[in-house]
Amino acid sequence: MGCVHKTTIALVVFLLAFAHIGRAIGQSDDKTIERSVAIGSYAGVPTAYVSLGDLEGGVTFKIKLELRNTSGRDFDIRKMETGCNCIKVKLAENSIPSGGSGHLDLTLSTDEVAEHAKRTYGFSIFYSDSESIQVRVDYSISGMVSFRGVSSFLTSIPIGQTSHVFRVPLLVTEPVKVNDLEITLGESFRGMRTQVIVENDLQFLECTFVVPSDRKESYMDTITIADRKTKKQAVLGIVIELVSLVSIAPLTVLFVPREEDQAFESQVLIRVNRKMLVFPKGDKQPEIMPEFRFKVPGGNLSDTKIMRLSQGIYRAKLQWKPRDAEPFEKISKIEVEVETPLDRDQRALSVRFLE
Repeated sequence: MGCVHKTTIALVVFLLAFAHIGRAIGQSDDKTIERSVAIGSYAGVPTAYVSLGDLEGGVTFKIKLELRNTSGRDFDIRKMETGCNCIKVKLAENSIPSGGSGHLDLTLSTDEVAEHAKRTYGFSIFYSDSESIQVRVDYSISGMVSFRGVSSFLTSIPIGQTSHVFRVPLLVTEPVKVNDLEITLGESFRGMRTQVIVENDLQFLECTFVVPSDRKESYMDTITIADRKTKKQAVLGIVIELVSLVSIAPLTVLFVPREEDQAFESQVLIRVNRKMLVFPKGDKQPEIMPEFRFKVPGGNLSDTKIMRLSQGIYRAKLQWKPRDAEPFEKISKIEVEVETPLDRDQRALSVRFLE
C-alpha cells in the first residue's frame, strides 16, 4: 500500500510541476488597445460589443474603452461585475449621461492554454439593483502553440497490452503552421512515434507508445512542441500507467433449480477499473457503461441482467440451461468478456454450486 501511495504522490507532483511550466511560457509585457463602441440594445437590454481582433496568447493587455450612450437615457452606475478573474474593469465616471460617454480601463489577460481560438468574456455595469449594461468582449488568439485545454495528460494501458495509441489535443493558430512544428520527446518516450493530424478543423498530436520490455508501473516524461520560426513552444507532462482492466470476484454462485424445466441462475460480481470507464478528456467526464458478454460452455443463456452497484462495480444475473441434456455438474466455468471504449478483457470463472 505504501508503494502505491508513493507512486500516486509522484504522479501528482509531476503533473502539477508541468502545469506550472505550461503557464510560465509565453508571458510578456503589457500592451495597450483603444476602442470606442456605442451602447445598443439586444432583447431590450442595453448591450455593447467590443471586438479586439487577433491577440497574442499569454499576454496582459490594457484596454481603454469608450462607451457612447446613444440610448436616450442616463445611466447612474451602482456597481460592476465581471464573469472571471481574467478581466478587470475600472470605470472613470459614476454615470454615463444620454448623448455622452463613459470611459473604462480594462485589464485583460489572454489565455495561454485554451480549448478554442475564439474567446468571449463579459461584464455587467449595473444602473439599478437588477438592471445592467451588458458588455461583451471577444478576441481570437493568434500565434498560439499549445496543447488545447490541457497542461498535463494522464493515460492508461491495460496490463498485457504491448502498445497504446492516444491523442493529445493541440491548438495551433495563424500565423503558426502545423507543418512548422518540431516535436521533442523526453528520454522515457524516445521510441514513441508521433504525428500531427487534423480532423474536422481540430488538431491533435497522435502518439503511439510501445511498452518497453522492462515493464514499469508508470512512465513519466514530457513532450515539447515548438514553432521553428517563432520559437514559441509548449511543454506537456505525460504520465502513462499500466493498469489492470477488469477484476472479477473469484466466486461465481450457481443456484440449482428445484423444478426440472426451470433455468439455472448464476450471479457474477464484476469490478472494472475506473480509469477505463471514462474518456481521457478532462476531470469531469460521465462514467461510460461497459459492455458485458457472457458465455456458458455447454449451456445456453436465456436471460442476462446487469445491475450497477457503484462506480466500477457490477452484478450480473444469468439464467441458462445445459445444452444437449448434459448434467449441470459438467459445467465448471462461465466466460465473461468486458469491453470499454478504451479496451477489453476476458476471464473464465469457476462455478460453485448451491442447492
